[in-house]
Amino acid sequence: MKDAFALPQETGQARLRVLGGDEYNDFAEVLAAGFGAPAVIFSSPCTPAVVDAQGITA
Repeated sequence: MKDAFALPQETGQARLRVLGGDEYNDFAEVLAAGFGAPAVIFSSPCTPAVVDAQGITA
């Protein structure tokens, strides 16, 4: 996720990109940090197959 980062706070903008299934752990870690929960809670249902599924955007 090195190329997905927030811009400086003063801009009020953020950069986003779609994550692939190979980055499902990164997706889980971001969700966990946002909700203040352990990453394992999000990594179990967010498998590579789920993140890569049609209609899912991570």
